[in-house]
Amino acid sequence: LLRSALAVRVNIFGKCHEKSCDAMEALGKVLQTKSMHSEAATLFEDSLMGRLLKNGSESLETLMSRNLLALSLQYQGRLYEAEKLLRKIVQMGETVIERKSESLYVWKNNLAICLQKQGDINGAESLLRKGLLESEQYFGPLSTCTLKFVRSLARCLLLQKRPIAAEAFFRRELNANQTVYGKSHKRTMECLHSLVPLLKSQNRIQVLKDLQAKFAENTNSAFTSVDNNFNEAHQDREWITGLNLQMAAIQV
Repeated sequence: LLRSALAVRVNIFGKCHEKSCDAMEALGKVLQTKSMHSEAATLFEDSLMGRLLKNGSESLETLMSRNLLALSLQYQGRLYEAEKLLRKIVQMGETVIERKSESLYVWKNNLAICLQKQGDINGAESLLRKGLLESEQYFGPLSTCTLKFVRSLARCLLLQKRPIAAEAFFRRELNANQTVYGKSHKRTMECLHSLVPLLKSQNRIQVLKDLQAKFAENTNSAFTSVDNNFNEAHQDREWITGLNLQMAAIQV
């Protein structure tokens, strides 16, 4: 359907029209979920050309298209190219859009992850800590944007073999998601899924048992809200089964 919609829009409006660019990006995002990164990158490149022609290099739409292309390059392992593009996006974003735009902080987070994948862990941590402080200031400690930085920073600290520091950020995310979404929400369960193996690796049995007791009633019912979507619900059931197995192993 997306391919057909794209063909129709290109035929009616032309390849560089905003509606055609929107369709290219929608199709590219779906292809990425199927690991068809090369084809997705081509679509994002075509969309970016259209945005540049219609909106110029400094528009929010163009910067967002650049970000999609950078992520696609990153998925292909073309990390240097992705980093170069992300640095340009962040630099331009700080100049031409409001500093309080969440998009700018999404791009900063993406740049930090790209640096991390290239082995520049210290550079990634520095960028994440600065982004976290600014995100807290502009969007609040419980915003989705801020919690993305919290999670990225936790993972960055794990790579540096700093489990205690990482745990503090995983717990912060867990507590925040409990406050915002509740104990049984998918995002809360994802935090728990990250925290359990970290604690197991340190043999913190009592802490794990406390977590198990706290969340035992929630793990089996965590994803009832997605039962109307078979594929998503199926994937979630497989995921939650894995979490239940981890929690059950604590008893052994």
